Amino acid sequence: MRKFLKFAFVGAIALTGFGFTSCSSDEDFDETTTLPGEAVKTAFTISIDNVKAPATKQTLAEAQVDNAFKGMSEIVLFPATAAITTGSTLDLGKISLANFDAFDATNDLPTVKAKVYTDVAIPVGTTDFLFYAATGTGNQPNGALTATYSTTNNTTAGITFDLAKIQGSKTVTDEQTDGAAILQILNDVDAALTTQINAANTDGATAMETILKNAQTAYRYSDGAATPTYKAYAGSSKSVKAMLEDLYNTAKTLATTYTAVATYPNAIATAIETAFTATAPVAPATEYTLAWKTDPDFPNTAYSLPDGSVAVKFNSTTGKFAYDAASVDGLSISAISKYTKPAKLYYTINSKGMVRDEVYLSTAEAKAKTDWDGSTGITAEYTEAAVKQTTQSVILKDKVQYAVGRFDVKVRAYNEGNDITDGRTPTADVVTIPATGYPVTGVLVGGQKQVGWNFQPVSGAEELTIYDKTVQSNEDGSAIYAVKGTAYSKANSTLVLETAETTIINVAVEFENTGDDFIGVNGMLIPKGTKFYLVGQLNPAGKTRTKVFEQDYITTAELTIKDLKNAYNIVPDLRSPKLEFGFAVNLEWQTGNTFTVNFQ
Repeated sequence: MRKFLKFAFVGAIALTGFGFTSCSSDEDFDETTTLPGEAVKTAFTISIDNVKAPATKQTLAEAQVDNAFKGMSEIVLFPATAAITTGSTLDLGKISLANFDAFDATNDLPTVKAKVYTDVAIPVGTTDFLFYAATGTGNQPNGALTATYSTTNNTTAGITFDLAKIQGSKTVTDEQTDGAAILQILNDVDAALTTQINAANTDGATAMETILKNAQTAYRYSDGAATPTYKAYAGSSKSVKAMLEDLYNTAKTLATTYTAVATYPNAIATAIETAFTATAPVAPATEYTLAWKTDPDFPNTAYSLPDGSVAVKFNSTTGKFAYDAASVDGLSISAISKYTKPAKLYYTINSKGMVRDEVYLSTAEAKAKTDWDGSTGITAEYTEAAVKQTTQSVILKDKVQYAVGRFDVKVRAYNEGNDITDGRTPTADVVTIPATGYPVTGVLVGGQKQVGWNFQPVSGAEELTIYDKTVQSNEDGSAIYAVKGTAYSKANSTLVLETAETTIINVAVEFENTGDDFIGVNGMLIPKGTKFYLVGQLNPAGKTRTKVFEQDYITTAELTIKDLKNAYNIVPDLRSPKLEFGFAVNLEWQTGNTFTVNFQ
């Protein structure tokens, strides 16, 4: 069995049992399915090594990265009379055990960190077990995984596990309604801008007309051609505020410069002020700042999705702005129904059973044991064999392992002593990285699919993207920043599902631009105060491990921003063949896949 190398959340887990002929502690056991055939009463014990006392850091509790055991829930056993493989029939029923949060020093086996369940019925002839358990009850704020145990298909194909979609039923049509306040101000301001361009022209303010037309071109994000091609940009309240703030300052500058025709740019500023409160600059600041009068906080509050997950686009046919879920320069934009929460902590094992005809785990000898599967441990006292009528104690031969993988992300901004530049053409601008760095506000992981009974991806299943918006250091819970220099940040952990052999996985990191405006991919403006995204590709080719993400292992990506020419203002579909990768990948295997990645 694989160890969860470098992933010492809890340690190993094993399942044991000992039986009685009389009943006791029935309240500890919840048998949800009637077992067919003959069964014997036993008591199961879940044993967990190296458990530390629960910690208080709750925001990373789902990932259990603080090494603190968080208990078990949704505990399910499937007994079988033969080795369990793909397609095996599981016709001996399903056994469910009660949740537990901690160990009871009197009734459990604290020496080997074991939770004892009594009076569990095990079918005679059982030789193998499938074990599943979760941490936490139900879907959690930053972690979810739904188990399905089919009531009509009693083979392994009837067992699946699904990530929880954040907005599974929302479509681009919903965006028009839910983002209506944003579209309203965009269209109102655009109408005012167009009116003033025409009015300025009739008054002969040619210079101002040119500036307004250039502002409109930038504002609509077009290529400026006689018949322009309009491109999408992030339609979040944060991004739209940044774009209108820039336009507002342009209008105010024009009003000061061209005082004789100041009514024209002031009309544009007035249109913006219907939705925003403007604050005049106070030295040394030189620009106005805007604040929403009623912030729609879209799509964050409405959808709990990334700023860049919704794209707004000017439609030249209707002359209106609308939300668009198609593409930018041929680059696909992922549908909002494709985003999921990270996985939650899950455990599994497919193991042979071991038996004993005597009550053992309640004896002084068993309580004195200090390990589970060592040469003098608990398993040394058992025989690998089928459960029979005289069996009084049953254990699993193998320790339970983690069913999910862990994806650790570290970031920095470093170009080997050279400047970090943007995507402006023909000459790139030098980007000044803020002294505190760019904060990481999200991690996106593509290539995630439904997994089956063995927690391996189901072929042909829908491909989804995890959005982890609770980003913080594993070590102290602090925020994570891409700071300029050679040092990487501390790691953020995201729980993920296993991916298929040799499959290349695209990931993205969401940053907040706490510095100045810069130009990203394809001339895309990344205004200050907005989010931007850098995309990378994780390729396991030629490495010791052949899967990017693997259950029971950590995958580490060390991400370096070398330049910002491939920064996105929207989240591209991570399946898109036209992706511009923001970092190169140098994969190293160190007790788990470690991706050393350069954003460039």
